[in-house]
Amino acid sequence: MIEPVKPEDIRVSDKDREQVQDFLRRAHVEGSLDVTEFDERVVEALRARTRGDLARLIADLPVPDTEPLDFRPRPQAPAPTAGYSRPDSKYHRVLRVLTQVWLAVSALNFVVWLLVNVSDFIDGHGLDYPWFLWFTAPLGAALGALWWLAPREQRVRG
Repeated sequence: MIEPVKPEDIRVSDKDREQVQDFLRRAHVEGSLDVTEFDERVVEALRARTRGDLARLIADLPVPDTEPLDFRPRPQAPAPTAGYSRPDSKYHRVLRVLTQVWLAVSALNFVVWLLVNVSDFIDGHGLDYPWFLWFTAPLGAALGALWWLAPREQRVRG
């Protein structure tokens, strides 16, 4: 079982580092940091890897009147219940790709059939047999069945 990560051990993004740098700039402008200390903390902010690293850089500074920085963990989506998959699961992604491939090949077959029929119609012949349906219909039915049988998301009532 995977143990939850402590909030201070969560990795930070470039956006988080930029927020801390902005906070340090405001603290420098307000006189809470001198130039040397400001430079040192900005360099440390660029090297920071976790939220704890960033929090230590601003812990002793007064919070300005603007919005405070929050390094608490962001809410995560609930884990799917056993036996059910989320709509964005690998199964659904594979089905979407297969459907797109089927649509592309079916459309290509139809266009070829149509072009052949237009040239035959100009020459005075009737419409040819719709041979593209032998590919389109069975595979479309199989894909439709796979979509119909796909696991659905469990709805939690609360």
